Amino acid sequence: MLRLIGIARTLVLACFCTQVLAAAADDESARLETAKLILVESGQYAATEVVMQQALGAALAPLRGQLEPSLGACTDTALEEVTGVLNTRITAIFAEDVSLEALAQPYADNFTAAELDEMLEFTRSPLGVKAASVATELNVSAANAVETMMVSAMGGLQEELTVIMQNIAANPETCGSPMT
Repeated sequence: MLRLIGIARTLVLACFCTQVLAAAADDESARLETAKLILVESGQYAATEVVMQQALGAALAPLRGQLEPSLGACTDTALEEVTGVLNTRITAIFAEDVSLEALAQPYADNFTAAELDEMLEFTRSPLGVKAASVATELNVSAANAVETMMVSAMGGLQEELTVIMQNIAANPETCGSPMT
């Protein structure tokens, strides 16, 4: 009889644990789906694609300098083709649910279901709808500001890099850093 009670207890515990794990998985799945809705309805998902395509232009600018010496007058044609290929790839990335899931996962990981529901409610409010209507503009402006800050941070780097390389060449045993 005690053995049957032990077996029954184990079965009840196993069922309970299975239900708890299933509920946790359902909660995770539900949070992820809500996070996806937030990204789509808030305009953030579409804005991310636009910003990526804009960043592509900035990323290709240094390529021009590398291609021009060997391609000459054909540089523009080559860059147009490369841009077309990369834009197609970016569009394909955003056509897949994988990219939306990747962007939504941090929301699902860091917010409770109730918090995500509240965010979604805000997204659907008049102010949230207004924010969604300018999401792309805001993200592009932010990307432009970041690009300007990066250009500023990189300004003069070539001169500093030259000094760093000279120090390393002069002090190879310390990799350019004076020993203290």
